[in-house]
Amino acid sequence: MTNAMQQPYDNILKSLLENQEAEMIAEFCPGALFLEGLDIEVLRTPLRVDRVYRALIGSKQHIIHLEMETSANPRMGSRLANYHSAKKCSDL
Repeated sequence: MTNAMQQPYDNILKSLLENQEAEMIAEFCPGALFLEGLDIEVLRTPLRVDRVYRALIGSKQHIIHLEMETSANPRMGSRLANYHSAKKCSDL
């Protein structure tokens, strides 16, 4: 079974952001200025982040990482830590 078939809601929610990144980043993080989308590939066992953006908030650049979930996930904190520990900040 393909990843797309296993995560239908995930793919639908991610597609809602397509070509609307600037507007959506401003909604999620008031004051943030969308700069660019970043690579969503993390080399390891297949591990993909949903959406990652670089944005300017005030005078500082930030990474905004969005994960789409259909219900509350009590392990989300450790899951996000896994994503970020697998990817060097310098690669972003």
